[in-house]
Amino acid sequence: MPATIDIQKFVADIDLHRKRMQGTNRRFTGLDAGALAARLAVRRAGLPVAAPLPMITWQGWSSSTSAGGIIDYTVGIANPSASDEVCLFAHAFVGPANFIADPGMAVQAVDPRFPRLTEPAFAGLQIAAGATASLNFQLRVPSETEPSNYLGNTFLFRADWHDVGTYLDRGFWPFGVGGPQ
Repeated sequence: MPATIDIQKFVADIDLHRKRMQGTNRRFTGLDAGALAARLAVRRAGLPVAAPLPMITWQGWSSSTSAGGIIDYTVGIANPSASDEVCLFAHAFVGPANFIADPGMAVQAVDPRFPRLTEPAFAGLQIAAGATASLNFQLRVPSETEPSNYLGNTFLFRADWHDVGTYLDRGFWPFGVGGPQ
């Protein structure tokens, strides 16, 4: 593991957001130190790039809402690289994408009743080397949505303005929908 990656700094960021996101009707997932170290080791060994890539390190969201309501979703992104990362975007949607391994196929597994949301605006998110950032989404649940559990997904990618972008990571966040609001 390169000396420039401070796993404990990322763990402290995750713990801070875990505390901030506590409350009724809230859910949170975050990586611990062991999971972060394992993901960094796999990414370094398993990808054709030598440097670690930006990754989703935590997620917080509303666990449920009524049909016609809003699910508040926030995703935390860490840049363990030794250089700044630019042109990053997160794409959030609802559908059964979590169990589809191929990212290209997974982003097609969409429940068309729900909006597909992408943040931030042009020119994307910039994260300094060793830093973290977060993006917030407000997912409006269509008023005709049946009461059930739904599968939220987030894909993190680096855009390329004149060629194919780079898939970086993904997150999964289930939520419930009750009766009409």
